[in-house]
Amino acid sequence: MAGLSGKLVLINVVKASEKVRPSVVEEPSEEELAAEEQLVLTQEGNLPGYQPGWDCPFGHHNPAESMFCTSCGISINAEVVTSEDRPTAEQMRPPPAVTDQERAERERKHMEAVAAAARFEHTPVTYEPPSDGGVLIHFIEDGLTAFGQVWYRGQELQIGPSSSRWAEAQQWVTLNRNQQLERWGKHFFEPGPWPGRRGYSHEDVAYEQLSTVDKKGQFAGPRPEELAAAEEAERRRGRGIPAPTFR
Repeated sequence: MAGLSGKLVLINVVKASEKVRPSVVEEPSEEELAAEEQLVLTQEGNLPGYQPGWDCPFGHHNPAESMFCTSCGISINAEVVTSEDRPTAEQMRPPPAVTDQERAERERKHMEAVAAAARFEHTPVTYEPPSDGGVLIHFIEDGLTAFGQVWYRGQELQIGPSSSRWAEAQQWVTLNRNQQLERWGKHFFEPGPWPGRRGYSHEDVAYEQLSTVDKKGQFAGPRPEELAAAEEAERRRGRGIPAPTFR
C-alpha cells in the first residue's frame, strides 16, 4: 500500500484488528463472578437464609403479611423517632406549682360560674306572644327540640316575620311530612291548629293515669293539682315561643 509520501507501507491486518476488537475475550476473575452473583441474589431475595418480610425500627424481622412486629408489637407504619424529634429537657420540665393566690382566683371564678348556671336554670321562661299571621303548626309527636324547649304532642306555636326568632324558625317550620322524615327520621308536626282536646280537666273524658316509680319503689303519678298547674301554664303560653335568652 502506498502512503501519501509515495513510500510503500505494509500493514498487518490481524494485529490492527486486535487493537479494535480483541479476538480473545478475557474471562472475569473469581472475585468478579462472586460479586456479580451476590448482587443478583440480593436483588432477587435468594440469599442463603433469606426470609421475605420487613424489619421493624428495632431490627426484628417479621413475615410480609404481618402488620405489627411479632416481637415488640410496633406497627409496620410506625415512624422512627430520631434524636432531633425528641423533646428537650426544657420542654419536659413540669410547669411551676400554682401559687395560693392563683389557686384562690381559680376557685373564685369557678364559684361565679356555678352561681351563674344556677341563676340561669331557675330563671322563669318568658314567651313571645304569637305573631300575627305567619305559620301555625301543632305537634303530633313528642321530642322535637326548638327554641331551647322540648315540644310535646298537642302543643301549638305560631310565628311570623315580626318575631325575633323568625330567621331561626324558617329553617324548619315549613317542612312537610317527607322533609321531616328525611331530616329527623320522624314526622313531628302538621300545619294548622291542634284538632284534639286540650288539657286534662274535661269531666267527660277519662285519661289514662300516668305512673312513675318513686325512690321507695311505689307507683306514683302526677297529682291532680300538678296536672292543673301544667294546664294553666300551657294556657298562658298559648301559641307563643320562648324569648331568646341571650341577645
